[in-house]
Amino acid sequence: MNLTTSLRQAIDALIAADASRQVSGADGIISSIHLSPDGLQMRNVRFGELNRIADLLSSLYDQDLAIVMALTTYGAENASSAEQATFQELLDDAHQQVNDADGRNRAITNLSGKPLSKYLPIGLRRAGLD
Repeated sequence: MNLTTSLRQAIDALIAADASRQVSGADGIISSIHLSPDGLQMRNVRFGELNRIADLLSSLYDQDLAIVMALTTYGAENASSAEQATFQELLDDAHQQVNDADGRNRAITNLSGKPLSKYLPIGLRRAGLD
């Protein structure tokens, strides 16, 4: 699989947005993320980057959102785990989750709180997409 230029740019933007919120000693803490009828609602966001991350994720097509979800999971997995899933298995699962009722919003909420600047580069390397 090859990443499109636009997806690669979106992944790079997600990594950059998350990296700036991971700075130690930053003001503001993420206190809540939840879904409402109007979409994602967030409070006390560090540097406003959580909103930026949610916006970036929301702008992705379902297929690309599933790829980001799979890469994040692949990058977060313990590489020495005997039960380690393949990237394709994670991608298939991510597609199913994104396509479930309200799955897109749940995926965006879930991904918004993850350390994407850590997990995405690892996932890209492990999947051979870097």
